[in-house]
Amino acid sequence: MTSVKSSIHHDLKLVQITFDGEITDEDLLRSADSEVWSDPILVRYPLLADLRDVERISAGVDSIRSFAWMSHEKEREKRPRVALVANRPATFGTTRMYQLIRQAQPDNTVDIAVFTDLAQAQRWLGVPVQVDEKPDSADE
Repeated sequence: MTSVKSSIHHDLKLVQITFDGEITDEDLLRSADSEVWSDPILVRYPLLADLRDVERISAGVDSIRSFAWMSHEKEREKRPRVALVANRPATFGTTRMYQLIRQAQPDNTVDIAVFTDLAQAQRWLGVPVQVDEKPDSADE
């Protein structure tokens, strides 16, 4: 079972999502309903997705493709950047697949990058401080 926790850093204009455990098809569908993609203010903040504690991604390619399309539709021409942090090889590969699907959209306007190091991702996003605390809210 995975937990998806989101934290909004209004002072930094940053949305942080932390995943842990196993990410399933259902987890992707459930996280697609998050305020992160529906709130008109939050969708304009850069997004930092921390997948360092993900043990396994069992979501299938079709679910990842659907999630990529959904996030593309909701973020297009709004969110400036998305940084994905994955330090395990399998998770890194899956997040790269997500990145490539997103970037293949002909009208993609969001810069997306995958990192193995949180500090590198934060620098790329322009976050001036280390945002590494565990978020308060959880969608389980």
